[in-house]
Amino acid sequence: MGNPEVHAEFNPLSIPRLLEGECLEKLKQAYVQALQRTIRTYMNNILEIEKRNWQNGEEVEEQVLADSCHLPIYTDVEEIIGTHVRNSARLSHDLEISSSNACVEELGTFTTRLQVAFHECVGTTFTSFFAQYTVVYVNSFAKLRHNTTQSDAEQYRCAETKLTKAIESLKQHFFDVFMKDTKPHFQKIITKNWLKKNTEFNAIMKSSGILCQWLKYLLPPYDKDFACGIHQYLVKEYILQIMKRKMRLNKLRRKRAAQKMREEGDLINKAADDMGSDLDTLHHAIHCISEIIGAKKKVEIEPKLDQLFHLHPDISEDHILCILHLHGIRKSTKLLRHFQKLQESQQPIPSSQDSQQPPLFSAIECSPQVACFTL
Repeated sequence: MGNPEVHAEFNPLSIPRLLEGECLEKLKQAYVQALQRTIRTYMNNILEIEKRNWQNGEEVEEQVLADSCHLPIYTDVEEIIGTHVRNSARLSHDLEISSSNACVEELGTFTTRLQVAFHECVGTTFTSFFAQYTVVYVNSFAKLRHNTTQSDAEQYRCAETKLTKAIESLKQHFFDVFMKDTKPHFQKIITKNWLKKNTEFNAIMKSSGILCQWLKYLLPPYDKDFACGIHQYLVKEYILQIMKRKMRLNKLRRKRAAQKMREEGDLINKAADDMGSDLDTLHHAIHCISEIIGAKKKVEIEPKLDQLFHLHPDISEDHILCILHLHGIRKSTKLLRHFQKLQESQQPIPSSQDSQQPPLFSAIECSPQVACFTL
């Protein structure tokens, strides 16, 4: 009790146990169980606050996103768990460990519930609001997951697994919602109306602009992961429309189509750069195809095929036929023979180089459908 008169004569080690071992263990277990219920209540309160923010359309300030160390979810959870674990440590060391494990167990359950609730309440339409909160939760979960690597306890490993799955689910759902938003517009490009209007492509770029605004705040490595994934999707989906053989261009329309493809390719590249993608070979894919489309003579196409094959050796003969179909070429025997020679002379790609740049054309299906009339 700190009485100075008896302090010199007091030896803490000489005091016998005040409680029997079995009774003490029961007391510690009851303490940990009560603490776990308390942490669960705190987590429920945080989840309810987040739900109200979603329902009220409470947007996240860019300043908050820019400072990942002060994200509300992360700081609140850190403070709650940290405070209770420190209080437990004052009682006993083994109680500190048990309390920490219990808190981390609740953390894993909370992140899963938050991610599921977010998808059900907000994640059905691609908006700036949806993108903001996705970034908040990915960053918060990433920082919380880092803390779970500090122990080999089962509760920590389980929480780390749940946080990893929650982050992956947020990412996949983000991609799914973005694709759902943009695919209907992609399906209307490389058509007769597309040559006259920019409406559909502008809608795609509007959604991409939302990505550029918010993905820059993602923590590494998720910033590159999201940016490269979206970049690959934009280029792949654009080229897929060419592979659907929607039309065959005539001389008058060919120049306009090639120019439009170059311009739209530039806009996709700019959006990818703004997001932070480093998939450099994707920058040239649409440009190479546009040059083939704009070529006036067959002899001009061969060097452009060389360039396209060099950048994307996974391109197939069927892909080339679809590109030539859009150009308007009906007899392509010589060009196909040239392409086959390119394939025969292809050198194996080192595995390290192949892993840096993901395949493009091998993931794009070609349509056997042939247009009836030349546009």
